[in-house]
This record gives sequence, structure tokens and C-alpha cells, in this order.
Amino acid sequence: DILTRKEENAGSGMQSARLQAELRYRDIRQLVYKVVETELRTLEPAVALTEISEAVLRQTDAWRSLYPSSLLTHKPGWSWRRVAEKFRCRPRRIEVALWHDNLVCGLAVGRVSDKRVIATIHFVESLPVANPLKGKVVPFLVRFLEAMSVNLGCEAVSIEQPATELIAYYSDIGFKRIVKKGGRVLRQIKRLSTADY
Repeated sequence: DILTRKEENAGSGMQSARLQAELRYRDIRQLVYKVVETELRTLEPAVALTEISEAVLRQTDAWRSLYPSSLLTHKPGWSWRRVAEKFRCRPRRIEVALWHDNLVCGLAVGRVSDKRVIATIHFVESLPVANPLKGKVVPFLVRFLEAMSVNLGCEAVSIEQPATELIAYYSDIGFKRIVKKGGRVLRQIKRLSTADY
């Protein structure tokens, strides 16, 4: 009986710590959404940043069928519902939806390393057609990643397993360090300088 109560209390303590971490990182994300959104609105007044909600997922459910034949090689092989569900178990996650008015234009999900050294985008996608933020989605989402990283004291940001056709693009926007294994690019890294922020 006593052992069972101790185990329950230990389990309750772990849940409490996890809940505290979830709330802490949620608050940081909410703050960064607002700060970066304000910054981006000087470039695009109709922009908003939010968490990945059910409203976001309803829009992204249709994205797979929107890819024109010219972009079929770029069509991701994942479901945003599954990705969001998987990453929601991590309090230190990167989670952002980029809106233009009432239209979701891009998403990114990732995580912050255990020692908060690096923040990584694992999944990123733009609305494949009629995107009013075409050409701006990744830079805007990376700006969110950088701001989160600075708030958490990270030294670098990265893109995990970039698509081969996007490696040069990511290098051009600052992800210069390429980590390879067996000839395959595992990630591209950009060092942060707090003097820049």
C-alpha cells in the first residue's frame, strides 16, 4: 500500500514537471509568435503566426491534392496531423503556422536539443499553389526559429534532412554548415550571433 502511494506520487511529480515544462515552452512560443509577427508585419501586414491548431490542420489536409504535376517531386510524404501529434509530446518543440489573412501559407515543426544548444526544423512546407507569401514562407519560418533559439539560449539553428533540391537555397539563407553521413545530408546548420538580434 505504501509503495503504491509512493509510485503514484512519483508518477504525479513527473506529470507535474512535464506539465510545467509544457506551459513554460508554450508561453515562450506565444511570446515569440507575437514578437516575430510584429516584425514581419512591417513587410507583410496580413501575416500572423500561431500554433498548429485544428483549423490549421483542416487546411493542410487538402494540400496533398493541390500539388500540380510540375511539383510532384516536391510533394512531401507525411501527414501534418501525424507530425503535429508526434511532436506535441515534446514540450521543447518548435511549432509554427504562418498565415496570410485566413489562409495557412506554411508550417514548421521541430525541436530544441536537450541542452538547448540547437533548435531544429524537422518538417517544413509551404502551401503548394496560389500562395500569397510565395518566396517568403521559409525565411519567415526561419525567423521564428531564430527568435525561439535566441530566447532559449541556443547557439545554432538547423534544418533536418533537407530535400536535395533545397540544399543550395538553405545555404544561401545562412545554413552554410552541412553535416553529411554516407554522402547524404543529415542537416544544415546556421550559427547564431546574439549581436544580430
